[in-house]
Amino acid sequence: MSAVRRFPGRMSGGVYFGPADWRAKKWAIPPSPIPESAAAGVAAVTNRADLSALLRRVALGKTNLFTPALADQLALLGERPVRLLVLNLLPSEPESTLAAALTDLALPHLRAGLTLLDMAVRADHRLVAVDRHDQRTLKVWRSVAQGHDLEVKALLGKYPLAHPLVLLRVLCRRSALNYQAPAAAGFLVVDPITCWALGRAAAGETRLTHRPVQVVVEGLEPVLAMAPVGEPLQDLFARLGFPTTGMECIAGGMLSGRLVNPADAVMEPHTDVVALRPTPRPEPSADCIGCGWCVQACPTALNPAAILAAAGMRAAMPLAHLYEAAGCIDCGLCTYLCPSRLPLAATIHTIKLGLAGRPDTETPANQKVFSSPELR
Repeated sequence: MSAVRRFPGRMSGGVYFGPADWRAKKWAIPPSPIPESAAAGVAAVTNRADLSALLRRVALGKTNLFTPALADQLALLGERPVRLLVLNLLPSEPESTLAAALTDLALPHLRAGLTLLDMAVRADHRLVAVDRHDQRTLKVWRSVAQGHDLEVKALLGKYPLAHPLVLLRVLCRRSALNYQAPAAAGFLVVDPITCWALGRAAAGETRLTHRPVQVVVEGLEPVLAMAPVGEPLQDLFARLGFPTTGMECIAGGMLSGRLVNPADAVMEPHTDVVALRPTPRPEPSADCIGCGWCVQACPTALNPAAILAAAGMRAAMPLAHLYEAAGCIDCGLCTYLCPSRLPLAATIHTIKLGLAGRPDTETPANQKVFSSPELR
């Protein structure tokens, strides 16, 4: 039986750290009003050069951990035609509902951002990827698509399908990328925060200083808040009235996020979710039992257990496993599913960090699509 199917639930692995039907009814900390005056030059954004200039002016960089910044994608695209423009509304973390929240609370800005993008890049095909379980968001975007050259694709929103490389392999033939970065093959993937920020710029916001973030506290209803980029997380929790004493703070999702000190960690431009939970009881690791769950769950067809075993060898690690480690997208599913509680994801991440400093381990051509710096 598949390791994924063994754990029933909406997300792959059956993990969901908030109420399954939660939707943001309002902003816990609302965005600042947009100035009355129109944004200078937005009306004239009709080509890629104008769009790149706008991105620099608004300081719109990387707003999603796994999706390259739009400016980097445009630079990699060059003069190639855009074959497909994807607005990716799939959950980037198991507990994230940011796409649904922005659809409910900021749909005009999302639509304005998508229109601005289309004017600038003139894609051959435009597509909105939506979790098919989220019927309300799906209904809204199908209504938006009526009368427009816009396709809405309802996909089984299994984490981590939102990763652009995994998503494009679902939407397109595997050979479509031809081992290139998506933008180099004419595909642009835009996350909802980038699209929302472009819509805000079109409406008159001249600088991106705050971003939406979902705050999840175990035992409480999640909230949606605006947070200044660079603000200590402890200050954000204080403004929301969430105590941090005796709690663990996780920046990012529960599976792919990292444990941080809220007094030291700050809001990053790509922070979608922050979470607080009571410190869990540590679980000791046991020997690998060869169940294969990590292999079945891996969205990029790696063998995490074999990589971990190779990392523990005294001899030099086989190059094959070094190359395989480069394909990891840090989703964390292998660690979550492992019945022996082995540190699979953390070990593979450490291996990847060491690859750049080894002259004899250049990433092979068939892995560059996963390990290129512009994709991280």
